[in-house]
Amino acid sequence: MKKFILVVMSVVLIVFFSGCSKKKKTQDDNDITAPDSDIESVETDESMLDEDVNYPDSVEPDLEEQDIEEQDGAVEPDEIETDDDPEDYDEDTFDRFANVICVAVTGNDNTGDGTVAAPFATIGKAIAVAVDGKEIYVSAGEYNEALTINKDNIKIIGGFNEDFADGGLYSSDMIGAGEENITKIISTEESVVTFDGTLDNFLFEGFVVESTRDTGHASSAITVKSGSPEIAQNTLIGGNPEGSLMGALSGSLSAGLVIGGGSPVIHNNRIIAGEAVDNFTTIGTPTAASIGIVIGEISSIGAESSVNTEIYNNIIIAGHSKDEGTDGGNVGIGVYRNNGDVKIHGNIISAGENKYKARSYGVLLSKNTGIVLYNNIIHGGKSTDLTSGIYFYDSTTAKVFNNTLDCGESTMTTTAVKFSGKYSSPELRNNLLFCVNDDNPVYEFNTNQITPFAPVFENNVIVGGSTGVTIMGTQNSSDSLYKSATNIYLPSKTVADIGFVNYVDGSLYYANDLHLTADSKDIDGNDITTAGSDLSEIFIKDKDGKTRTVPWSAGAYELD
Repeated sequence: MKKFILVVMSVVLIVFFSGCSKKKKTQDDNDITAPDSDIESVETDESMLDEDVNYPDSVEPDLEEQDIEEQDGAVEPDEIETDDDPEDYDEDTFDRFANVICVAVTGNDNTGDGTVAAPFATIGKAIAVAVDGKEIYVSAGEYNEALTINKDNIKIIGGFNEDFADGGLYSSDMIGAGEENITKIISTEESVVTFDGTLDNFLFEGFVVESTRDTGHASSAITVKSGSPEIAQNTLIGGNPEGSLMGALSGSLSAGLVIGGGSPVIHNNRIIAGEAVDNFTTIGTPTAASIGIVIGEISSIGAESSVNTEIYNNIIIAGHSKDEGTDGGNVGIGVYRNNGDVKIHGNIISAGENKYKARSYGVLLSKNTGIVLYNNIIHGGKSTDLTSGIYFYDSTTAKVFNNTLDCGESTMTTTAVKFSGKYSSPELRNNLLFCVNDDNPVYEFNTNQITPFAPVFENNVIVGGSTGVTIMGTQNSSDSLYKSATNIYLPSKTVADIGFVNYVDGSLYYANDLHLTADSKDIDGNDITTAGSDLSEIFIKDKDGKTRTVPWSAGAYELD
């Protein structure tokens, strides 16, 4: 309990207030690890994209437009070679279930043996009996159980039908488009599924994991405490904690995924935070935060973590945060006090559409090193409070390359990139920054900082706002940094001038197509499609997997 109080206090006070025949990807088995975090899962609120899965109002993606499986040119890990290759056997004698443990809602943990004819009733039972090399196939249905997983070299795969004749029909990129064989795991525990072990060669795929927790401080669908699991093709939905009181502190945190340790690989998922509510208005300093993915150490003030993770081709969305005493906060991805290597690429990330007042950030980076973000679509969300695409807070170094950054929409200030606190030297190159409102794509609050602020800001395109850049404070601050010859600076232009395939005001990330067009080649003599520098020593492809050509285009998508 104390830990989660500190979690929320740290997040908000420090940051916001400053089978069978399974459809496969190229990845087969991967090492995966789980992080340190205590968080509970939560049932999302209102909208339903189908009768089996609950989603917040802010999350109604048009899935036919979002095929995330082949994006970003991500290199999938090599498939693991095993001695049990079906090609080595005659089809009349090969038993494809020989190495499989089956689970079905119609099964029985006491009389079942994990075969197709006599499956177990719970995933927990299958995990308990699984040994090295086993695969656990789970048929469609709802499983009310909290899982802690600590085994190596197994796969847990959902999406099979009742008799296990067909599998792989559920995929996270099909949400809203008539899914079949939905395999849902629910629980009211702080975390529905927790990974805590070495988890080498471990795959978790094909599930809807939803927290139904509506009390306590925190809730998450999945928590990785240690290990290197591969988590792919799932839908993760955080819960709706209302906060709780201990002494003079209170607060709540909802997250789709928490990575507190380890080195997990996270790809091709939809990750959605729930609703965090704190109604304690008179005692202490109440806080509430809804965060799609939490990375690093937010559980105690002053602690640090060393998470190493790769996160790609996901759709990541904050939910809703309500705080009766303060403003709370919504964050798509938050990285806190982490010194490991974090690679985030090819994702759609949004602070969501909050139905309450809350500060909203697509990505929040606080006291980190080793972060690389590239080829992402980042949206500051919708709110009646401040919104920002990326917020750099306090001594953060990061490489931010070729992202398309939308300020978000608010009746208050919006900004694509915001700096405040003490800084090291983040690098921002080849990004496309724009605001729908007549606000400032770059906002620097830099008054009397102890640590000099020396970012690298080159070959970016800055569109919108009456001035384009707002700077508060004098130490190490100069708008010449943003107006340098390497950047294209278009403060008098609007989103319509950029030349996107489709951008509709008032819609969120999923309704717009932010590919560049021929119209992007000449904006008052400026060519967005050739504005970027060559960063091929770091990556070579755009969000779609298209090879970039010199000179590179600005933003997540390349146009020759």
